[in-house]
Amino acid sequence: MLMLSTARAQQSHPWLQQADADIARMMEVRTKLRAEHDSALTNNQPARAECFKRAETAVDTLIELSQSARHWLAIHLQEGTELDAEEERGRIKAAVLRAEQHLRQASRCSEESPLTPPRRRGVTRDALWLPSQPTTPVTPWRRHVIGGRVPCLRHDGLACLVVRAFGLPAEYDCIRFLQEHDITPLSGWDRSACATADDVCVVLARALGLVVGDDRPPAAYRTALREYGLAVEMKLPPGNAPISEQEVRELLATGFGR
Repeated sequence: MLMLSTARAQQSHPWLQQADADIARMMEVRTKLRAEHDSALTNNQPARAECFKRAETAVDTLIELSQSARHWLAIHLQEGTELDAEEERGRIKAAVLRAEQHLRQASRCSEESPLTPPRRRGVTRDALWLPSQPTTPVTPWRRHVIGGRVPCLRHDGLACLVVRAFGLPAEYDCIRFLQEHDITPLSGWDRSACATADDVCVVLARALGLVVGDDRPPAAYRTALREYGLAVEMKLPPGNAPISEQEVRELLATGFGR
């Protein structure tokens, strides 16, 4: 009985109630985006429909991140680690603000002037579309460890995270699509290999069309991303360290400066 009452008390914690409300709001935003997408297709407005589809994909990622953060928030509250709980709470707060921002941006998208990827530094191909920078500060990088080890994000998983940020359907062969656009890690794609922080930096820099010489080391790609406005130092481990799916998702969710 004591354990049951403790669990109920935890679920009634105001931080968890607010997290549930924020996640519910993001789901409402996703439903609204989906309805607007269908309406645009019905009215023969493909460019406007694409705007809403891309925003829906971004909000999907935010919901997944927030559900994970909500899980850890409950654990940290149970363990009494308030600083960690505050960090997870901040992730959810930032996510709901981002979801609202995506809805506003998509709603402003017209058929004549759709949301398009930025072009920078003489880029010859369109950069992948990714969310804009949140108004709340990003939290410092912290290694996520499960069972004493860092989860391994395979190359095919990394490729699909990047492709989803572009808003492409899930049935795409993600690695093949990126290869066709000359977007590869320095050592090439290996579906079963664990992705590293260097792989992430190289792939994202190439996806964004940032100008970095092919003979440059991975650190040059990290620098290019940092100058572009991506919070690589806050969200990625240093050097050639292995990367987890959650870390990549959080990196993509922080977005880019404009």
